[in-house]
Amino acid sequence: MTLLVWFSLVVLSVIWGSSFLFVELVVEHLSPFTIVFARVGIAAVALIAYCRIKRLRIPFEGKHIVQYAVMGFLAHAFPFTLITWGQTYITAGLASIFNATTPLFTVLVAHIYLKDERASRIKFVGVFTGFAGVAVLLGGGMNGLTYDTLLGQLAGLGAAISYAFSIVYGRRFSSLAPAGISAATLTAATVLIAPFALNYGSPGLQMPPFGALASLLMLALLCTALAYIIYYWILSSAGATNLSLVTFLIPASAILLGAVFLNETLALNHVAGLALILCGLVLVDGQILRFFSRRWIGRA
Repeated sequence: MTLLVWFSLVVLSVIWGSSFLFVELVVEHLSPFTIVFARVGIAAVALIAYCRIKRLRIPFEGKHIVQYAVMGFLAHAFPFTLITWGQTYITAGLASIFNATTPLFTVLVAHIYLKDERASRIKFVGVFTGFAGVAVLLGGGMNGLTYDTLLGQLAGLGAAISYAFSIVYGRRFSSLAPAGISAATLTAATVLIAPFALNYGSPGLQMPPFGALASLLMLALLCTALAYIIYYWILSSAGATNLSLVTFLIPASAILLGAVFLNETLALNHVAGLALILCGLVLVDGQILRFFSRRWIGRA
């Protein structure tokens, strides 16, 4: 990979890592449904404007509407709601760790539904190692675990599972313009989440403080609209395998930002769980192992 691609990977990891920080800053003032509705709605408008400026086609044909709705639900509306709701009970750093399990679930979903992506033995070992890390996260601090905290952690896992299904389902859009698909699926997510925002949104008309509004805008424009533009640029420039490395970097970014701006700390079982999940990701990805294998073989 070029230096520019590596730099873009780090930037993307910081952007997506900061999304957990922004959620933490705004969730005290608005309901999860209101936050998600504003996030996907503003991002959809921004991406539609981007596509218009770049003269990129947005395929809004009727035959794709149902597929957009499914993708909008799996990739945006449902996981964004779970993460946002979950962060009312758990910290931004912990939420990011659960989010990092997405590739582990993706291996299982792809193995079941995609004939050309059967998992190897080493990938299953990686999945098992990663899930051991999840078990440590959920049970390692059982003495101080509350019902609400458990729900928040399960919400994080639910979001990761939803992302995994969206990755597999999203393969059907491979022939269409990525930015246009993002605009279309975010628009669909906005429509899907709108009734819930209207019925279960933030009560009253009290204006949130400026900091919360600024965080909401950053969540929509930076962490959603701009992030997808960078995401697809890396995908086209360096491929999906190299892009997957961002998964390793997001928890570090989120944990660091949470420590600096929110004074968050991780318990010992959180650190141990993260270490096991990262080991599992190394085995699932295989790229790092191949790199060191070539180095060792070359020296032999």
